Amino acid sequence: MFKRDTNVYLQVNGGDYFELSVYPDASFSQVYSEAELPQKTLHKPENLISSGFTSSLNPGNFNFTIVIIDTANAEAVLQCLSKRDPLGHEIYLENNGSVIRLDSCVFENVVFNFVRNAISTVSMSGTYSYSEDSELPPSPLALGEVYTYIQELSIYKDGNEITNITSLNFEISNEITWLDNQTMHDSGPVPKKNFRTSGKTVSGTVVANGDMTLPEYSDGVPFSFEIMFNSSALMSVELPKAIVTKRNQLDELVKNGYDFRAISEEYTIKYRGVNICN
Repeated sequence: MFKRDTNVYLQVNGGDYFELSVYPDASFSQVYSEAELPQKTLHKPENLISSGFTSSLNPGNFNFTIVIIDTANAEAVLQCLSKRDPLGHEIYLENNGSVIRLDSCVFENVVFNFVRNAISTVSMSGTYSYSEDSELPPSPLALGEVYTYIQELSIYKDGNEITNITSLNFEISNEITWLDNQTMHDSGPVPKKNFRTSGKTVSGTVVANGDMTLPEYSDGVPFSFEIMFNSSALMSVELPKAIVTKRNQLDELVKNGYDFRAISEEYTIKYRGVNICN
């Protein structure tokens, strides 16, 4: 599916309904799986009396990228992406009058992409229960057209500022397990509708111009960053305890890469001054 033909909408946990600025395209897929059931025999009395099979509709996969917008509606969308305990949402894809609804979508990977002299974006991927033909809910809310970019970017590791930054990627990953839901014989596959969260990872990478240095490893240090847009804080993140690794990244210019990962759940993610990870 390509952006010029497809409109993408997100309904946040059965509530507000937003039209997303997808860039450049969106995709989704889903497959079935089957397994045989052995027949009961003299040597295997624990099996069923007659042979058969189980049929299961595996969770589908989706991914797309949206432009980060400086509006209150965008704040609501980013909040649903960043929650500590992920919920199920609905995604609608409209193409030439046809509408497909993806039910119980769970965001498993959300990556904020901030690059100097480029529009800021957030890439997201995840899984969903099932898809079906549908109609669009009425009156979607628009995110607006105030595209964002880095005006100022401050990053601190253990109280020391990292300078000459060229890019920052910040990622939220949820470990999702869908619970089995199987049927027997000819009753047809049933989608998996329930899931559990088994973990979350908050991490990222900073790239900065610099000289070649020896690698560095820091454990349990504070790490934070703040992105300014239109003279106010667009996004800020504070990780009280993080693992940070500094490495050389050889490109056309010598660059330093900083890989960071939170090792404490006491972190904050703010967008336009509002904590969006509660």
